[in-house]
Amino acid sequence: MNWPLLAGGVLLLAVLALLLYWQINLAEGVYLGRRVVIWLYDRFAPRYDTVKQFDEHDEAWFLAPLWLRRCEVQRLPSCSTWLPARGACRWRSWRNRALPAA
Repeated sequence: MNWPLLAGGVLLLAVLALLLYWQINLAEGVYLGRRVVIWLYDRFAPRYDTVKQFDEHDEAWFLAPLWLRRCEVQRLPSCSTWLPARGACRWRSWRNRALPAA
């Protein structure tokens, strides 16, 4: 038996297994394309929500007042230079306003 060839094959399989683990678990499929990322999200989202103990009522209860207060203070200006693709407006004085006290 050719031991160096067998060791090289085992090493190659180990490296491929580590790359696959890194790509799917750590990088979440980012380098494999959009379809893989969507598939991974659809496949593992319920498990993530279980671990996080996601509750829609709690999320709305804690986050809604913050978002409503933020939107109330930062009304978007009506200007002709609105750039929807960049999500910005050249007139940015609305960003300088302070949030009201909680």
